[in-house]
Formats: sequence, C-alpha cells, structure tokens
Amino acid sequence: MNSSLLDIMEIDDSINPKFRDMRDECIKFIRGIPDEASNFLYFVLSKKKTRILIGLPTSPIHVYLASFAITGQYMKEQNSLLLYYVKGFENVFLRTFVHETGHVFFESNVGSITEFPRELWGLCKVIDESIANYLVLKFECDKEFEKHVRELVDFFAKHIVECEELYHMIHIFAPRIIPYALYQSKIATMEEFIEVAKKPIELIPLLQKVSDKKLRKSIAGVLYSAEIIDDEGLREFGFSTSDFRITGLREALAKIPEEKIDDITIGVLVAVACILKLASTREREFVMTRFNRFFEELKRVEFVHEHLTLFLRDPQAFLGAMNETTLGIAEIVDKLSEEDMIEIISTIFGI
Repeated sequence: MNSSLLDIMEIDDSINPKFRDMRDECIKFIRGIPDEASNFLYFVLSKKKTRILIGLPTSPIHVYLASFAITGQYMKEQNSLLLYYVKGFENVFLRTFVHETGHVFFESNVGSITEFPRELWGLCKVIDESIANYLVLKFECDKEFEKHVRELVDFFAKHIVECEELYHMIHIFAPRIIPYALYQSKIATMEEFIEVAKKPIELIPLLQKVSDKKLRKSIAGVLYSAEIIDDEGLREFGFSTSDFRITGLREALAKIPEEKIDDITIGVLVAVACILKLASTREREFVMTRFNRFFEELKRVEFVHEHLTLFLRDPQAFLGAMNETTLGIAEIVDKLSEEDMIEIISTIFGI
C-alpha cells in the first residue's frame, strides 16, 4: 500500500534549489517502507483525514521544525502531521513518522486526554506516549532506539529518581520502558493496549503481570519516580524503596543519548537564529526586506510564515526560547558579525 501512502501526503520543496533532488530520494524511501508499517500509517492517517506535510531540507516545514529542535509534530488542532526528510537519516524519519502517527492513533481510538479526570492526565500522557513508542518497537523503525531503551530498563531496575519536575519521567522515561516491557513480555497486543488506554487505571494491574523480574522492577522504579505509584503500589509489584538506589534527574538524563542531527538541519537552526539576532539589532523591517525571497517562500505554508513573522515581533525572546531547546545557539550567533550572519542565511537558503 506504499503508493497509496504517497497519495495522501504533500512534499514541501526546498527553498534552496540544491536540495530539491532529495525529493526523488524521499519518494524512493517512502515506497520502500515495509508493508506492515506502511499499511498502518495509511490506515490511521487516511481514516482521520490527517494532512501529512513532509519537508525537504530548507523547506518551510523544515524551517518550522528545526526552529523548535524537533524532528516531527502532530498538530492536533490543524489535524496535520509534520516531518522532514534528510538523506542518510531515514531511521530518524521513519521513527518520527510512526511515533507521531501513534498519537493520531491514540486520539482516534481513545480521545483527548482532557476528557479524562484531571488526576489521570499524567497516566494518560504516559499511555499516549507509550503507544507511540510501542509502534516504533513493533515496526522495528530504529535499532539504536531499542538499544537505548534496554539501557533505560537496566537503569530503572536499579534506581528511583527523585526530582521536583516530573516532565521527563512522564513524557520520556516511563513511555519508553512500559512499551518495551509489554512488547517483550507479549502480555498485551496493540489492540488490548488500546482497550486499556480507554480505562487508564487498568494499566497498573496489567504491568504487574510482567513475569520477568528485571522488567517488572524497572517498570516499578520508573512509575514510582513518576509518582504514578506510591510505596504501596511499589509493594504490589513485589518491591520496596530499599531495593533501589535513590538518585537525581541528572544521572537519569545522562542515559539519554544525544540525538544525531544532520548538518543541514543544524545549518537551518543557526540561520533562523541569525535572522532573529539581526531582527533584534537591525529591526524587523531590515530582515523582512533583506530576505524578502525567504519570507515569500515561507508563504507556501501559511502557518509557518505566520510563526516566523510572529517571532520577529519579539526576536530576543524567541531567540532565548530557541536557546532553551538548543543550548548554546544564542552564544554562537552573538559571536558572529552582521556580515557573517547574512552570509550564513544566504548560503543555507540559497538566496
């Protein structure tokens, strides 16, 4: 069904002409996605009538995603799925494609997290992200990702993490360990997992059925760290806090491998930061006029153009926000001269 998958997506061309030949490479890769994964993607996205936008390097979609330092995004309000393709990074592309489609799948079958009682929102988010990662494992999208998850299992089988902010536990750690445990133990099919998602509190009893002690202990460790279970919940898994070493978030974060980012995406990220820096030193009008062709090209995807022009209203604030997701980017552009920044922007986008 791979050709049908191509039929329901739009490829957003590069702004820089030298990257437009990647269109053929992108199409070739999509046609080569294994049937099981391709059929799933087509079924979920066509049924929901989700708009699929795949950006080639330096395209408006690529600019948007790179600005937020993300490889893809399901935009629920617009019912749109955004991805970018760079030759040589197909594993990241497929992993992201399947993961983001997993969120569409969750919403289509379970509904919005906000429809559940507020006290279950954390657990619901864990399940949403877990389903997305379960699909990545099921379709064998990225062997490196699976290796990384095995390392997390080892870590949380020995540690409980104490932290004030639970974001990483709920959005990253728990949703990687739980689907791995379910997938390896085969105690629930994808369909059964979805049924559990409709009644979130049933997830805990299901996970307690994992027979492998190390897997079950890792689940218990990460759920306790995420404050989804308490001491009593830990005992129901067959453990107590004395079975773990208490540590902090920094040690846990060190177990997350740094995502390999291609050079083109790094260039786009730096170029956008340069645009914001110039807008803060030379005013918005200078940037809009000097790089008129760039902003005209962005109009091909209206919401991207709107976002970038919004950034220019308070460029220093948005540059600071970019620095939060890509540490050091503000320092890099601060060291560049105006001429250097103009040359970087012109070179990256071919304008």
